[in-house]
Amino acid sequence: MLEIFCIRVHNGKDIRSITVDNEEFELSRYEDELTGFFKNDLSLANFLRLIEDYGTCLGLKIDHEKSEIMLLGNDAYIFQEDNATLANIKIKKNL
Repeated sequence: MLEIFCIRVHNGKDIRSITVDNEEFELSRYEDELTGFFKNDLSLANFLRLIEDYGTCLGLKIDHEKSEIMLLGNDAYIFQEDNATLANIKIKKNL
């Protein structure tokens, strides 16, 4: 079931992944776990919305206890306060 979701993420124009040394990083899967690498806040929001949309059909849901978001780049410092969350997911502090 997760494969269908990953294909939608990969083929979608509304979710942009990151590129490092000319290699694109989008999703990393291991069993029932998924790690996403997104270029901007809009792509993250679209990814989270897609999880909600597919969740009902495929049984996907975010385990908020196990999930973290790590923000990189110029705006990452905005969310560095203790216990900051985004979409009910804790934001990991950059060290």
